[in-house]
Amino acid sequence: MRKIPLLLLTVFSVFSLCGAVLKTGTPVKALPSPLFVDGSTKMIGDFYGKKFVVLYIFEQNRAALDDFALMHEVRKRCADIADFVGIGIGTVEQLKKFPGVMQFGYPVNADKGKARGMFVRDGESLPLAVVLDKKGVLLWRGPVKAAVKTLNECANGKFDLKEQIRQEVFTDTVNDAIRNEKFDIALPMLKKEFAANPRKLELLRVQLAILKKLNRIDEAFAELRAAQLLRPRSYRIFEMEYQLIGETKKVDRLPDFFERLKKNFAKSPGILLGFALSECKLPPEQLEFKYVFDLVETGWNSKAFAKDEDKGMYALDYAKIFHSVGRNDLAAVMARQAQVLLAKNAQGAQKAKTAFLYYTKMMQIAPKVKLPDLKK
Repeated sequence: MRKIPLLLLTVFSVFSLCGAVLKTGTPVKALPSPLFVDGSTKMIGDFYGKKFVVLYIFEQNRAALDDFALMHEVRKRCADIADFVGIGIGTVEQLKKFPGVMQFGYPVNADKGKARGMFVRDGESLPLAVVLDKKGVLLWRGPVKAAVKTLNECANGKFDLKEQIRQEVFTDTVNDAIRNEKFDIALPMLKKEFAANPRKLELLRVQLAILKKLNRIDEAFAELRAAQLLRPRSYRIFEMEYQLIGETKKVDRLPDFFERLKKNFAKSPGILLGFALSECKLPPEQLEFKYVFDLVETGWNSKAFAKDEDKGMYALDYAKIFHSVGRNDLAAVMARQAQVLLAKNAQGAQKAKTAFLYYTKMMQIAPKVKLPDLKK
């Protein structure tokens, strides 16, 4: 957990600079190509008037193949709300041969790549769903999995186009500032937006990425503390702090961090266990077992388990931790407790039984094992 992955590809890497990308709120008057896979030619306006329209833009790759089933489900759930038009990147001949295209059940436009430049904004990738209103005005674009929510909001009159446009203008402005390394402009904007939308953790992640780039580490920690006050029940924000401590080797911050973690998640044993297990995976020079046992014991004593089965599974992990420090006697006791708690869960009970036998055998053999003669 202390090693943070690269999450912000749109911040410090490649940006699409195509100036022809349609802005949200503008009408889609025509597609780059009028040709469809069935050999017909159609105008996009032919689909307007009765329902919302979803443009599904995809390339011929694994990402599309993985997405097709999800898109099929979206269409099934939203058939009464919207009509669907596929836009495949490639020739008619290529698209006809690409698995699944001919089974879409709705028209598929054959595009030579210009639709990507027309609809795909900074940070977006294909496949992409684009929602148009009944007159062809571009309302929203994003991943297919989010399209159902958007379409339902549109159908119920709850979609806020002005707010959607505001968010996209904000994103474009911040991206432009980051691209040009005008961090003094980007940081205050991100901070203000996150304060208004604390559930959007990507805003916080971008702030942290910038502050780390500028080596303003103390400020990064301060932003995390402020974010935790806004959302004290978000363990993801604590994960970010834990990762930052590891990255910067600010181990002097660990005692205070773990105390706050225990306080905030005193009734969430699963979260405390998760951090304990992550600490166990650190290399020996970084590993601190005192934090591991403090966290896992706090979780065990929380009395916040929803059911015996949950506590039983927790006990199995607790046993593994005892085993990792050579206390197989305590591991065996905890595994036996897990058997009791998992009595109604056949698979879990068997796992606990196996663990108990394993730790018991290790406990029994340990005193009998002797060091060989090292001189031979």
